Amino acid sequence: MYVPFARLHRDSAVALFRQRQGWLAQDATAAVPLGRLERRLRLHLHVLSRCGDEDPPPEKGPETFVHLAARLDSPLEGQRIAGVEAACAFLAEGGAQGEGAFAALALVAPPEAQEALLDLYRGHEGLRPTLFRLWREQGVVVPAALVARDELRRGGVDLQQAALEYAAEAPAVGPEIFRSFYQPLLGGAAAPKIPKTLLVPALWGGMVRGEREASRALRRAIERETGAGDEALLRLAALGGDADFLPVLRRHFETDPAQGAGLLALHGRAGAVEILLEALKHPPARTAVARVWPHLTGSPLPLVPRLRLVGDENPGENAATIPDPLAAIRWWEEHRKEGAGRWIGGAAMSTAHLADLAGKTSGTAGRDILDLLALQLGRPLGLSANAEQARRRVALQEALNQAPLRAVKQQPPGVSCHV
Repeated sequence: MYVPFARLHRDSAVALFRQRQGWLAQDATAAVPLGRLERRLRLHLHVLSRCGDEDPPPEKGPETFVHLAARLDSPLEGQRIAGVEAACAFLAEGGAQGEGAFAALALVAPPEAQEALLDLYRGHEGLRPTLFRLWREQGVVVPAALVARDELRRGGVDLQQAALEYAAEAPAVGPEIFRSFYQPLLGGAAAPKIPKTLLVPALWGGMVRGEREASRALRRAIERETGAGDEALLRLAALGGDADFLPVLRRHFETDPAQGAGLLALHGRAGAVEILLEALKHPPARTAVARVWPHLTGSPLPLVPRLRLVGDENPGENAATIPDPLAAIRWWEEHRKEGAGRWIGGAAMSTAHLADLAGKTSGTAGRDILDLLALQLGRPLGLSANAEQARRRVALQEALNQAPLRAVKQQPPGVSCHV
């Protein structure tokens, strides 16, 4: 079928895909404009799927994404099957075309794709970690045998990590598989060393399913572990919100203000807020605190003129303005009396509030909010932080519909219905 301006549609789809990838990589992206962008991208792919274009596949990732996504979205079964076969071939080859194929299958996965991907799993052992990451993005259910403990033990660390990360987010997977990885930590000082790449998803898989032992194992892991990689364990501590973790989060903040401020804001308890308030008085940390302040309060800190003293040559403090610590103190004095257990986005952390924020926020902050919501509900959402906004909205509403009445009784009308 001839479609006028097909090249214009392709170029527009490539540009929109690049823009979407950039927005998802940001710290916080508003979901409403992202949803609009995704609808425009889908429109161009819809038109291209009717073109029947036989151009050879491009070599760059974004162009490969558009080339394949248009075929995967075709109304013709033969075109979809051809698109799946081409995407699987590119996945096996890797490189930029493999990245484009991954993105296309993550966003546009026709029914024909799943059996082909399982065949690829059986026939390409080295591709199995990539396929688990793809299934995690798609939110599909894979055969239980693929994530059985004995099956994972036979694989390498990369496969075990990818499979555990998939399983941790899959609602159909129970807690047993995760216990076998973190329970040895509870056995005392002689407990065997577990790679952090496996321990982190196993701990998260237990935590999000309400396993008390997972929180105990996390505490033991943080006590034992030092060096690179601690950030992932500390993020779990911040997500869990246990006040006992505040001392270690504070020490990390003093060592690495840029990352530590985000973890304290994610923790959200009164003690974390007060650590951040105190840090606003000190030049090395206040920029980091100002950056994460909207995560706590929903609003950025206003700027005030910086007063300079004679002989003041503090490096990094050359700006004419600084975040206003008095505004932060006033906010806390107004809100601390409300007695909220944890704070996020200017209000007490609750299922209803988290669901509302999850419908409005994407990017890195959006991932944090989804994880907090899953903890609040006591089960994984089965939803990638990179999912399209239309799919995200439906999945969030389904999660709330399954939640206990006490968790959503204060839900405001229209929650998580933002696009």
